[in-house]
Amino acid sequence: MLELLSTRVGRVTSDTPGVASAAIAFPTVATTPAGTANGHRAVGEAARALSVFGPLAVSVAEAEGAAPSVYVFGGQDQAVLAGAARAVHETLMAGHDDDALGRLESIVLRRGRERAVVRPLRRPGGQPAVLAAAGDVALAGRAHRAVAQAAALLEAR
Repeated sequence: MLELLSTRVGRVTSDTPGVASAAIAFPTVATTPAGTANGHRAVGEAARALSVFGPLAVSVAEAEGAAPSVYVFGGQDQAVLAGAARAVHETLMAGHDDDALGRLESIVLRRGRERAVVRPLRRPGGQPAVLAAAGDVALAGRAHRAVAQAAALLEAR
């Protein structure tokens, strides 16, 4: 699955098509810090729910054309995490057949103890949005429950 994602991202970023690299270079996406001052009240509550990922910076990549909004909860590389979330959405979530296969809950990218969880959000009006959380995680199940709780908080806004 990761090779498939790597190949598709390579095609989008003009790398050699069909060649999966060991280190995936996701495109960067501009993000802005999120908070109550710029209309993202539920983001603070979601960040508290995601404390299992460690210290988090919170930002939002606004929707661009068909690309979804991305709520980013991570450490250093906010722009890269937003780009990875959009690549995952484009590759695996956008064409997913919920009726035939069931709802796709989340996608996990893993490197050692570091995990990035990407989860689609249900938004009013059908606007695409994605939650992306990343950090060092010792208990994967706890991280999935935290992401589900944060998603519920963001969907309720």
